[in-house]
Amino acid sequence: MIFGSLMAAIVLEGTDGSGKTSVADEISKIIDSESGKGKSIQIYSSKMQWLTYVRKYVNENLVDTLARYIYYLSANAYSAAVCAKDGNITSIFDRYIYSTYATHIALDELHNGGRHAKAITSIFEEERKHMLVPDTVAFLYVSLDVRARRISVHHMNAEDKDLDFNTEFSRRTEELLRQLAQRLREEGGINIIEIDTSATGVGEVARAVLKSHNAAMAGKKTGDGKSQKDI
Repeated sequence: MIFGSLMAAIVLEGTDGSGKTSVADEISKIIDSESGKGKSIQIYSSKMQWLTYVRKYVNENLVDTLARYIYYLSANAYSAAVCAKDGNITSIFDRYIYSTYATHIALDELHNGGRHAKAITSIFEEERKHMLVPDTVAFLYVSLDVRARRISVHHMNAEDKDLDFNTEFSRRTEELLRQLAQRLREEGGINIIEIDTSATGVGEVARAVLKSHNAAMAGKKTGDGKSQKDI
């Protein structure tokens, strides 16, 4: 970890409808109810409302994928900086730099034939060197039919309503997320867990993430840290 002495930093990544927000809330509840130590918990989201005019512009002009990527990456960076100032807490990120990258590569391929992919990738590779390195990254996957049902029920992310039911966009984003998960696993240093949430309850997913995280933190102390896949 960088940016100070955090108690823990857990990142949840996935497409809209994969369950990130629900799982983040459940993890917070579990830690709060079971720790018995008065631990401080904070959830960060790149969906926060800031620079509202810029946000409105980038979400109304999806073809300007580079500007949109820079906006959401800056939201990730802002959350990480706030996290650092919060001190000794458990931090849960509901979307971070990995899904922000995958989403905008897929979006650029959809609208621009990948014209900005090189620039987006260059920015991602450089900025990730200077941003918070999480302890655990949980990649949450979901089938297209379950994702569509969840979005319909919860009316999720109205800003991206044109993308919500674009199956090719969703499929490509998840493909990129799987590639990132494999890359991070090979690089080492971060505990990686991948979970298909399609038929798995929120509580079960949250406990799987915490179990993997706690095992990895214990493993770091003994030099035996491992990652888990497809729980």
